[in-house]
Parts: sequence; C-alpha cells; structure tokens
Amino acid sequence: MQSGLETRDLDQVSGALAHIQENLDSPLRLGDLAEMTDLSNYQLDQRIRALFGISAGQYITRCRIEQACHQLERTEEAIGFIALNCGYSDQSAFTRQFGLSVGMTPRAYRESNRKRE
Repeated sequence: MQSGLETRDLDQVSGALAHIQENLDSPLRLGDLAEMTDLSNYQLDQRIRALFGISAGQYITRCRIEQACHQLERTEEAIGFIALNCGYSDQSAFTRQFGLSVGMTPRAYRESNRKRE
C-alpha cells in the first residue's frame, strides 16, 4: 500500500473513522477512539497521519468543517444550530475555527454559495 499501512491497520482505524463521521456532534477524544481500536493514542494518530497527512485532531476538525459546509450550503438552519450539530460548544468557537479552515465566516460562505446557484 502506498501509505505504508497494512490491511489489518486499516481495519482497526476504519472503525474509529466511522465513529468520527457518525458522531461529529459529540465530544471526540483521541483516547476514546484509540481504546475502541485497541491502539495507543500515538498508534492511532500515526495511522491517521499515514492515511490523510494530518493528525487525528486535525482530521476531526476537517470532518466537522466539511459537515458544516454541507449544512451551510443545503439548509437554512441557524449558524449556531449548525455549530452545535458539528460538535462546537458555541457559535464563536465554530466561527473562529471555520474562518481558520475556510478563510471566511460561515455567513459569508453561505452567501457565496447562494450566489453560485
């Protein structure tokens, strides 16, 4: 495999990746994810780095921001509600992280996607 991961390693990590996708609105702690995979925190983080080129924490953030983008594009839900759906405790933390990741505020992102339709 190009990433250097064995099939067994992928099987272990796939459960954690699925759990992340299904629970973006919940607290996701590396220790809990590692425990469900029978890996150490370090081993899980290294496998996610090998797959995606980013840390486990960065992967979780990326998944949350991708979900937020999807909701901003396809729903009229309030930004605060989307923040909670994507695992952020408040709208300001979400807006700050969204801006760092996407380069604009959630509101600006929603408006720019409306103009393209």
